Amino acid sequence: ICVFIIHGIGEAIMERVMEYILAIAKFKSVSKAAENLFISQPALSAIVKKEEKRLGVELFDRQYKPLQLQMQELYMLMQLRR
Repeated sequence: ICVFIIHGIGEAIMERVMEYILAIAKFKSVSKAAENLFISQPALSAIVKKEEKRLGVELFDRQYKPLQLQMQELYMLMQLRR
């Protein structure tokens, strides 16, 4: 039972992280996404960096403004969502 509860929490956290990443992609800005999500910009940046480290990829091309989700990483994220 405890494993199920922990697993459920993990899934909820992953959904939230996906929501954050997709918001950044939608607004093309961490600051604008953070404002829309009612979270601080530094906290959102830290969450994304942690997820990028966990996945071993950079999700956003930070060389260009506005930010863009990299296409192969977008495909990978969609596969993870299934």
